[in-house]
Amino acid sequence: NIYYQKRAKIRMKTYYLKTYKGIIIAAPLAAAIGYLISYLLDCNSYFDFVLEAGIYVVVYGILMLLIGMNKNEKKRLFGILKKFTKRVRKKANNN
Repeated sequence: NIYYQKRAKIRMKTYYLKTYKGIIIAAPLAAAIGYLISYLLDCNSYFDFVLEAGIYVVVYGILMLLIGMNKNEKKRLFGILKKFTKRVRKKANNN
């Protein structure tokens, strides 16, 4: 960190704030929602655990999409999803 700040003239505090801006907000929100989910759903089996984990992953993904990702990251994600759906449709039409 000191090297980059002195030699490359990069403001590391600004760099880290811009890099983790969305995650700093989305992660605590997702953790709070995850805690609420675990409080509301009583985890007594592996199925319950997998269900809670799945709900948490979906919630975290939505929060990252809404809060955590910048425009460029969203554009790249939707581009990848678009290519994937085209391939799946193409394979489905061939069968």
